[in-house]
Amino acid sequence: MLTGEKHLLLILKKNGKLPLGGSGMGLKNWCPSTVLTDLRLRGKIELFDSGAKKDPVHIRVIDESSAGHPLLDEYLDIIKDFKGKKGETTQSVVDWVKWFRDKYKKKGYTEQALWESLEKQGIIKNQGKKHTLLKPDIKKQLYNDVRLVCMNKKEPDEELKALTAFAKYGHGWRYYASRSERDIPYSKALIRTQLIPTITFFDIVVEKRKAIGAGVQAGTATISAAGASVLASSDYGTDTLVHGKSHTEASSNLDKKMKDIQKK
Repeated sequence: MLTGEKHLLLILKKNGKLPLGGSGMGLKNWCPSTVLTDLRLRGKIELFDSGAKKDPVHIRVIDESSAGHPLLDEYLDIIKDFKGKKGETTQSVVDWVKWFRDKYKKKGYTEQALWESLEKQGIIKNQGKKHTLLKPDIKKQLYNDVRLVCMNKKEPDEELKALTAFAKYGHGWRYYASRSERDIPYSKALIRTQLIPTITFFDIVVEKRKAIGAGVQAGTATISAAGASVLASSDYGTDTLVHGKSHTEASSNLDKKMKDIQKK
């Protein structure tokens, strides 16, 4: 199963609908992000520091062979053939998410494709905006896996790490384990290594919320602080995933940045 399919199952309510109709979950952002994550995990694309001042983490294709799923191959072909207006051959993670969210075919295309894929596997029965779960044991297992990971009672592979990060940003830990149950330092360190959901959350979701709440000083200050924290976390991911730095060195850099943020 794809990361996006698992994420949809996790947030699906018993009545077959999504929380707040799905709009509150930012699915238009998360779904393209999950596809990019799967391509990275399957060794089809890599992230690199382009040196650009804005959104420096770019994507490039490193393996053009089939990724083993129609939706992944669809994304892979588009990224591979990208040509920018100024001759660029790559663009940032954030730009790709925005492209697949707003300009590719139609809004919500990726989410629809994921639901259709789940139905073909016999896991879901789609009925408009309602999705009947046919195999609840699969969702239960995913839920338990994420719960155990954030309690530091299960060692996750890379796919489960990614799913846990999306669960955190798109749903929240409170659905899986209470504050007293979860291993907070461990769970924070784990999601910092998942660069795509982290920078997507900061650049697309937090910035949008900050703009909406700009008139409320207290709210804006709170959101700005949260955005700064996520930005620092994405820097940790850049250090480890892009630059290949050790956990110790990346953590040291992160601590310095967080102290600088707190001084401002």
